Amino acid sequence: MSVRRSSAPPPLARTARALCLGLAFAALGPAAGALAAEPAPPEARADYDIPAGPLNRVLAQFAAQAGVPLSFDPATLDGLRSPGLRGRFGMREGFARLLAGSGHALVDKGSRSYSLGRVAAPAAVTPPPSPAGTAQLPEVRVNADPAPPTLADDTGFVARRSAMGTKTDTALVETPQAISVISRQEMDARGVQTVTEALRYVPGVAIETYGPDSKGYDWLMIRGFNGQATSDYRDGLRQASYSYALFRTEPYGMERIEVLRGPSSVLYGQAEAGGLVSRTSKRPTGTRLREVEAGAGTHEVKQGAFDIGDVAGEDGRVAWRLTGFARDGNNVFDDRNDRAYLAGAVRWKLSGDTEITFLADYLRDRSTLTNNWSWTWPGPVPTHISYSERGFDRFHQNQGSVGWELEHRIGEQWRLRQNARVGDVDVPVFNKTMLNGLRADGRTLNRYAFRREENLRQVAIDNQLAGRVALGDTVHELLLGLDLSRVKAHAQRWIGAEPTLDLLAPVYGQAFALPATAQLDSRVAQYQSGIYLQDQVRFGERWLATLGGRWDRARTTTDNRLNGQRQAQRDQAFSGRAALSYGFASGLVPYASYATSFLPLIGTNTATGAAFEPTRGKQFELGLKYQPPGSDSLYTAALFDLRKTNAATTDGLTGFTRQVGETRSRGLELEAKTSPARRWNLVFNYTYNDVEVTRSDVKSELGRRPALVPRHIASVWSDYRFDGALAGFGVGAGLRYVGKTYGDAANQIAVGGRTLLDLALYYELPHWRFALNVSNALDKRYLSTCASSACYWGAERSALLSARYSF
Repeated sequence: MSVRRSSAPPPLARTARALCLGLAFAALGPAAGALAAEPAPPEARADYDIPAGPLNRVLAQFAAQAGVPLSFDPATLDGLRSPGLRGRFGMREGFARLLAGSGHALVDKGSRSYSLGRVAAPAAVTPPPSPAGTAQLPEVRVNADPAPPTLADDTGFVARRSAMGTKTDTALVETPQAISVISRQEMDARGVQTVTEALRYVPGVAIETYGPDSKGYDWLMIRGFNGQATSDYRDGLRQASYSYALFRTEPYGMERIEVLRGPSSVLYGQAEAGGLVSRTSKRPTGTRLREVEAGAGTHEVKQGAFDIGDVAGEDGRVAWRLTGFARDGNNVFDDRNDRAYLAGAVRWKLSGDTEITFLADYLRDRSTLTNNWSWTWPGPVPTHISYSERGFDRFHQNQGSVGWELEHRIGEQWRLRQNARVGDVDVPVFNKTMLNGLRADGRTLNRYAFRREENLRQVAIDNQLAGRVALGDTVHELLLGLDLSRVKAHAQRWIGAEPTLDLLAPVYGQAFALPATAQLDSRVAQYQSGIYLQDQVRFGERWLATLGGRWDRARTTTDNRLNGQRQAQRDQAFSGRAALSYGFASGLVPYASYATSFLPLIGTNTATGAAFEPTRGKQFELGLKYQPPGSDSLYTAALFDLRKTNAATTDGLTGFTRQVGETRSRGLELEAKTSPARRWNLVFNYTYNDVEVTRSDVKSELGRRPALVPRHIASVWSDYRFDGALAGFGVGAGLRYVGKTYGDAANQIAVGGRTLLDLALYYELPHWRFALNVSNALDKRYLSTCASSACYWGAERSALLSARYSF
């Protein structure tokens, strides 16, 4: 807003009155005049309770509830938000309130059909001449340009912005890296219950590589590399892990989940070469939020959730949000799978330039049969005989975290940000039955048992200074950062004998002693620091260069408390990224990039007994992104060549880990997310991933594809919300294909591909949403992977019926 004043200022009261009049005319202007020029006849009024959000979404909700056909281009309203509509209104009155100040007005197309028309704000508001002897009011000029879109406005099915790829609020089409975003709206449409379920329709990611895991681990491969423990990020900070102490995620508490594919150490330091999975926690919205949900499903599942928030005080400086979730029931293999989750967030605007958000959460999990129903395989056909002991095998985990996000504006162009979190994971009970070979009779299975107790604590902090500088014909978006991390962990393991199992006549529940022979007692500490610099340079008409560099240092110590030995390791490395893109007026953006990664590992190489060497990665990527102007669509394609040294591989049966010399991953990823018509959402993905071990001390795996990596992955999801007589009803369906994989490094055990069907049916009312989500609807029986003595079955059919009430 710009204000031009005369040289002789009038009294303060008159100036304020004139300014208020000017703002009122600019906000209502021609739109109000158009509606008032010919007073409409009295129209029916109805009660509305539409929450705040992007204006295009609020308008669509109001039109649907009012039963009015409304056509408009959602892109024309990008960046505009609405406080919602609560109360009793007529149709025209409701539209007038929602469109006030937007620069748009309702246009009657006849036959009770409407569209939106753009109206120009008045160039100037000049009061009439004042009577003689009174002061002249100044000319007041108001420019009502909408604010540019921000990440906070990005709440639709098709995401447009992300801070993950650059640590700045950047349009996805301008980020020179492959990124996929699963929004809250998409998670709700698909009935997502776990993070791995959220990733089912993402290119470049192979999930559930060991089938559903009762322990809740997110088993996944990104561009051919295991990211289960090394790709875990939440709210911009890494969630560390050691042994079986890993942070877990409740998706109901997340606002979005993003997958950043390829090396990203230039911004995140200790980062997996294949990519990262970032979870974004729910935050205060600054508006009233009331939501409760109940659900029941197959496998005796009963669950409930709530999500509430509001503004504290009349000045709106403090906003809060409280989210909770509880589940009682089993997973698809009838393993016990209970959960309790509670998270809170408070945002405090300390001043017009300073804002801090506090985040805290607690998660409690209890599960049984932690072998994940691994089925023994005495012959060429896998059996349905579990070698686990239900009374012994179980897994308990408690975790919690507290942190904050602080931002302070320095002038108009600079921001100082700090992101910090303290997290704790405690595994007080982890009992597991293990295989110990098959006897010569071909039917007697030797078994042993182990129990573990583990805990981990992490402190992480990321400090950033971001700003914009114009130099000649170039504009530089600068980011300078310093992050620090400290991880301390303790793991103990005991082993003991367990009765054998007759595969032809299994008898469970035989007595045996709790394992008491100490096998492992180790303490690990890791300290990491990194300083990084990034410059997003805009030059010419449409060129964008992204340059970045980072220096990391890490120190790791491992104390073996059984033999009194200590291993100490110091690592340091430079990581970088260089990318160039060009944005055509048509919405097409090609890019090319080169990036490297660096990841110090916590733990011991089982094959050598020495501490893990850091993994390093380097990648060339060529990409193409397309976002047609005015459309709610984003299409991406990426070709990449990625090489990683010292990749860690874990034996799924023994848990032993070693490192491979070098692995090369090449491939093509295609993704389309679009809303081709009103009330219709569509997602399509295809991945071709050629992964090969190029250097290894084990000759049998040279030139082979690593275990668990499919060459082809494809998926498509579509959902549609009906109008007219079926208004409120919606349907969704998805197909997922995963190609053939190998269960061993020598590629001797092949596991066939599978195609699975997911379905959704829902019905929405102004305050209610009822949904039925079915996973693997055809109940296809398939193997997720196999090893020399065991197979892991994939998830069978599951269904969840839910009811949500918003008030």
